[in-house]
Amino acid sequence: MRPRTLRGLGVAFLIVFVATVLVVGLSIYAATHQALDQEVDRRLAVEASNIVPETGPPDLSAVIQQIRKLESRRESRDLGFMLVDHLGKRVAGTLTIKLPPPGFSSIDRDDHIPGLVRGRALVVPVGHDHTLAMIAESEPIDNFDSAFIRVLLLGLASITAMVILGVIALTAAIGHRIADMREAVEAIMDGDMDRRVRVDASGSEFDNQAQLLNRMLDRIQQLMVGIRHVAHDAAHDLRTPLARLRGSLASLARRAEGNPLRQDITDALTQTEDTLSLFSAFLRIAEIEGGDRRAGFETIDLTLLVEDLASAYRPSIEEQGRSLNVDVTGNVVIAGDRQLLNQMLANLIENCLYHTPAGTTISLSVAERESGVTIVIADNGAGIADGDRIVAMRRFERLTTDDMRGGHGLGLPLVAAIARLHRGDVTLGNANPGLKVTIHLP
Repeated sequence: MRPRTLRGLGVAFLIVFVATVLVVGLSIYAATHQALDQEVDRRLAVEASNIVPETGPPDLSAVIQQIRKLESRRESRDLGFMLVDHLGKRVAGTLTIKLPPPGFSSIDRDDHIPGLVRGRALVVPVGHDHTLAMIAESEPIDNFDSAFIRVLLLGLASITAMVILGVIALTAAIGHRIADMREAVEAIMDGDMDRRVRVDASGSEFDNQAQLLNRMLDRIQQLMVGIRHVAHDAAHDLRTPLARLRGSLASLARRAEGNPLRQDITDALTQTEDTLSLFSAFLRIAEIEGGDRRAGFETIDLTLLVEDLASAYRPSIEEQGRSLNVDVTGNVVIAGDRQLLNQMLANLIENCLYHTPAGTTISLSVAERESGVTIVIADNGAGIADGDRIVAMRRFERLTTDDMRGGHGLGLPLVAAIARLHRGDVTLGNANPGLKVTIHLP
């Protein structure tokens, strides 16, 4: 689905464009009428100068004769004349309207002139006792306004339709390229470090941006591969001498039976095994985050897996003075790695055993919802403070209570890595009392 902001931008552009076209159209309409009025005013002024001489006293009979002559001419039929005396009585002309104000003015259908919708009037004095009123249509054709508006609306509709098609095409093109980038980013986040943004060699800005992103991703991949190799090789290289050391200490402990140093040797052996388990966990997380295990995903009956795990752990849990409640709704089936999912749930159950006192109740529930599968493991122990939950999810981070118990701070990070491999997430919450770990798998 295209981003709402992209559609919103297209709609906003369309609104601004339509508003601009309307403003331009109305401006053209107003400018057209203004130009027509100016042309009509110029014509009225010319005709008035032909009727009333600009110099000397006017000859009333000559004025009347000129008015009659103009009214009889075909090219003057769109003109109207009215000559009135000082009492307002019409002396010449066929117009019968209320005398407009002196000079130029506008008239319309409210002046009740047959056949005239819009026009201009010119009123000039004729001597001291008479006044000449002239009118002319300012519409070049009949129903000019309605015809002009129809043409304007038709043009606006045509342009708007083309712009809408253009906006849709542009939005689709941009949305398609953004979707390509999003898919590549999501694939990389899921562990596919070889994925790149599609380049179509069009030379467009999107293409240049994609090439730049791909070069950046190449560099990041090189750095990550280098770091991973260094960490992986170091862990492997250290495991070999540690394994030999463990073997030597185990052999030495067997031969030191009754020797006062045997306890020290046993402690050293325990610490060596603890260090080996640390390297194993570290390598395990690195393997999971590599994303290669996703290729081996299979269909898993999560309901059966949880029930088998609960059956395996329940005797140990009850032996240590705790109880386990399991609630699985329906037959939940997902695609995943059976071994890793089993390890994820086992780690969480062991965390509950490791960090809670006797008498604690551990609950494990699995529910399938529209958004995916939700797994919740909770206990009614001491829990983790709100400010410490983020710390608990970091690698090699241990809370104060954990430091007294040992551990490497890789239990919850391993759980989170397995969840991410399955495109899920892990959230720590408050069970009131105790800790609640919620795993969501889409």
